[in-house]
Amino acid sequence: MSIRSSPIVSVEVELLETDLTINYAEKNCIINNIELVCFNITPCFTLTTVHGNVPNFKFKYSLSVDPVTRRVGLADNLESNVVTREVVLSVNSGSRTCTNTSTYVLQPDFSNTDPFPLSISVSNPNTLLPLVTPEDTQYGGPLHPILNQKESNNFEKQIVPEFVLNCGSDRVCDPEYEIDVELIGETDTVPLAAAYTFGVQVMLNVTEEDSLALSLVALIPPGIQFASS
Repeated sequence: MSIRSSPIVSVEVELLETDLTINYAEKNCIINNIELVCFNITPCFTLTTVHGNVPNFKFKYSLSVDPVTRRVGLADNLESNVVTREVVLSVNSGSRTCTNTSTYVLQPDFSNTDPFPLSISVSNPNTLLPLVTPEDTQYGGPLHPILNQKESNNFEKQIVPEFVLNCGSDRVCDPEYEIDVELIGETDTVPLAAAYTFGVQVMLNVTEEDSLALSLVALIPPGIQFASS
């Protein structure tokens, strides 16, 4: 009787460091004929064998960028604004393999200049690639390499871009606001004594320097409540 064990591999994940500057006023790429602000994310993977002999290993990794606030999206999913992608990748033992993922900024958001959270998780479904050795023919078929569960196959990082803002030489934003309110309804007179629905359109124009963390508060008189916003 012969007992064999599956080969065990470890995949190390790292992110190539790049100086990331986001300037909402300058579009640097065109996707589907739309000018956008884009930047590249380059994860790299290094394969090492913990047990056995694995010259090549195919695995799947999932990359997610800013999934909560959704300020960015992945360029290959422009229409659906998807922020997560899954990729099947093959790497050789002892070497580093890098891939590029083009990422675009969905909408300029001057109120949020926080870093973009990024996460990468690695997995190897057994259906991807079995390891075939001469012993497999003798002992009844190939064995599938498995990831070393004692090591983390998850990678998390904060992408810290430099946001270019129009805030003057002092780097302190001092904007000026022009606000206009328009009543939307059949008449400019609102009968408060009867059930009545009307709309209010608020138009805000920011001039001079950029505005950060702007909030708008509407105070309404008693007897009126918001139906939606």
